[in-house]
Amino acid sequence: MFFTKGKSGIYHILYYLNSGTAPPPCGVKADRYDLSMFLSGQPTPKIVTEKPPHASLCKHCEAAARKATSGA
Repeated sequence: MFFTKGKSGIYHILYYLNSGTAPPPCGVKADRYDLSMFLSGQPTPKIVTEKPPHASLCKHCEAAARKATSGA
């Protein structure tokens, strides 16, 4: 899962679903409204299952993803 905040085109990994937080060292939180809508089963354009191909991933989330896939 991925999310973006405000009008930003930068996406973050939605790592902690209940708190809506990205993994360390990023730690950015999804907007409360979007998280609430998502958790209640209503679609939101700011929380998506797949990052759009043209969108960038936050450099901290990208590092966390690399670390997770390398097994470190």
